[in-house]
Amino acid sequence: MGLSSAAATTLSEPLKFCIFDLRRGQHEGEELEKILFFFPADLPFPAQLSVVGLSEGLITFTRIFSPEAAYEVIEADMHSHVFYEAEPDIWMVLVVAKGKETEAIWRIEALRNVLKEMHSLFVMFHGSIRMLLDKEPGGGLTHSHLYTFIMDYLSDKPFSG
Repeated sequence: MGLSSAAATTLSEPLKFCIFDLRRGQHEGEELEKILFFFPADLPFPAQLSVVGLSEGLITFTRIFSPEAAYEVIEADMHSHVFYEAEPDIWMVLVVAKGKETEAIWRIEALRNVLKEMHSLFVMFHGSIRMLLDKEPGGGLTHSHLYTFIMDYLSDKPFSG
């Protein structure tokens, strides 16, 4: 199976950020239920699913080698994938295109700290993501809270575009 046009589209984006729940969308045709938040929101759904699917595959694969502690970052030729398991089975993933400048380790740690801070602040104002999903299993409440909160949070960050 070659690189689809959706996957090719995802490679050109400088920053992608998603939050997904590994417990959701386990049956064919329900994959979109897994995605709780995606930035940029206007990225076509096949491209969003490509990012989430790749992230899920990387998480599953790396757990073979490190079952107790999840990988925090995976460096590819053109992108850095920064992972944070915010809650059990709820992952926050940043995919950042690499520039020509040298890739410093502090940048990856800073991005992980942004993910941790974002989750902590979200929980402080809205409660845990899992609690919201338990309260309204369809995910509408979770989607709206995450979208409003994260877009506001990202609006004052330099990488928000």
